[in-house]
Amino acid sequence: MKRTLWIFAVLATVLVLSISAVAATTGGARYQLRGASDWLEGNDGGTYSNVGAAQLYGQWRDISMTFSGAAADSSAATTFNLTLSGDFDYKNTAENGKPMYAYGGSVYTSSVPLTISGDTTLIVTGKSGSKIDYDNGNIAFYGGSVARSNNDLIAGDTYVILSGDSPVFIQDPDDDWDFMVYGGSTVGNAASLTTTRGSHVYVRAPWKMSGENNAWGGVVYGGSSSFSNAISVTKGMTEVELNNADCSVSMAYGGGNSGNSSISKIEGDSDIKNYAEYLFSNAGESVLTWIIEGAKKVIDIDYKIPLPKCVQDAID
Repeated sequence: MKRTLWIFAVLATVLVLSISAVAATTGGARYQLRGASDWLEGNDGGTYSNVGAAQLYGQWRDISMTFSGAAADSSAATTFNLTLSGDFDYKNTAENGKPMYAYGGSVYTSSVPLTISGDTTLIVTGKSGSKIDYDNGNIAFYGGSVARSNNDLIAGDTYVILSGDSPVFIQDPDDDWDFMVYGGSTVGNAASLTTTRGSHVYVRAPWKMSGENNAWGGVVYGGSSSFSNAISVTKGMTEVELNNADCSVSMAYGGGNSGNSSISKIEGDSDIKNYAEYLFSNAGESVLTWIIEGAKKVIDIDYKIPLPKCVQDAID
């Protein structure tokens, strides 16, 4: 009898360990369509539109998904709430890894112009324990939309708001820019998009995006990304606001990013609100060290700042 119980205990332990191993290696996403009550399961390689809320969970190993708050033909204001669960563990094992993109607006690829009449907002909430490995990473958050046609319009502001607990960011040994945040949109392939008001990134939580020892990792733009003969016009202010004393980024730009014969035009102001007086009084030495180290890195690469990985992937 004792031997039978011992064998049963061993088998039960093996079963529990096996289930735990499967759970630890399986990642995914649950999402909820706007106005719906049911939660759906996302699949690797999927693009999901008209999403009101999504939760990323488990070990993401070479998993690619794209989420957007607006439907492809949406014309209303949107708010998309994205949560990084406490067990979310993101890593790409291969170079030029699979992307994970989230947009407050629409992922729109039609040649028919799209108009969104209102603000588009992406709110990303981190949970304690979540992890993002920068090595081979390819994550980008956008407050606006993907524009692929002429005369697309967002009649309002676009926002990315980072809240909750900071994920643990694991530094890329190659010092690539693998985690990007844009307050605006991504505009490419000779498309054009006009945002009638401003675009904004608000870091309202202690997100430490610069990685260990303030090494390069997370880069934040208040504006949009434009490439491949595209035109992006923002009528209002573009800004990055770092209003948590414990947050950190590798680089912050009040404006946008453009390349490959594209045009990014900001008709309002561009601004970075980083509460300089507070930082000077409470962290002056650290800020000076950060500036010196950043300047040295720019000098070391002969002032040739590479395109963000997500932009280069879109061009390729």
